[in-house]
Amino acid sequence: MKNLLIKIKDLKAINYSRRDESFDVVVNFDINEEQSSVTKHFRMNQRPEILSHELVDYVKGYVKDNNKPSPADDFLEGVVIVRYNDVEEVEEKVAAFFKRFSDNIKGYKAKMYTEGFLTRYSTPDGFSMKIN
Repeated sequence: MKNLLIKIKDLKAINYSRRDESFDVVVNFDINEEQSSVTKHFRMNQRPEILSHELVDYVKGYVKDNNKPSPADDFLEGVVIVRYNDVEEVEEKVAAFFKRFSDNIKGYKAKMYTEGFLTRYSTPDGFSMKIN
């Protein structure tokens, strides 16, 4: 039996597209103290809480899929348990990331008419937040 504990360390938004308000989120996390990373594509067309739940489930599914046992294993050895310490707390922190990123985008849009707008508007990439 595998008991895997996921701890999300940080999130980073990259490849932001002004056209359809889509971006990629790079998730750096630990699985039983082993570092790993995964990327997922999002659009800012839903509430941060929904995006957060989707990302947390995606990471959990990714870890479970990558740790599937072979069919020849014993039944008990084939059981994989993937969990977070506190799912609600993790989802709240991830939702805070999406809210802050959305506010950051709105800030860039509000500066639309200021001098140098076009050179600064393409810079929301690299927005990151530590989750601990």
